[in-house]
Amino acid sequence: AIPTLVTKKSCSELQLIICDGDPQECSQLDSAIQSVFVNAKRRRCGWHIVEKGLTNHVGRCLGGKNHKNRKAIDNLIREIK
Repeated sequence: AIPTLVTKKSCSELQLIICDGDPQECSQLDSAIQSVFVNAKRRRCGWHIVEKGLTNHVGRCLGGKNHKNRKAIDNLIREIK
């Protein structure tokens, strides 16, 4: 569908596609890159990498939801957004 919305030349000129890291999205984008966006590279969004890292790793390392600094961690994540 995308090549019908924009020209084939435009698709081939695209150099970077940024995604949030969802496995299904990445798989679909990788397929589209091979067949439609042949000169593009896929990268993960820096914000999603940091936010997921803070949420999934830092918070867990500090004791999860019951840690005394949990509110500060949640505030930091909100500020990054």
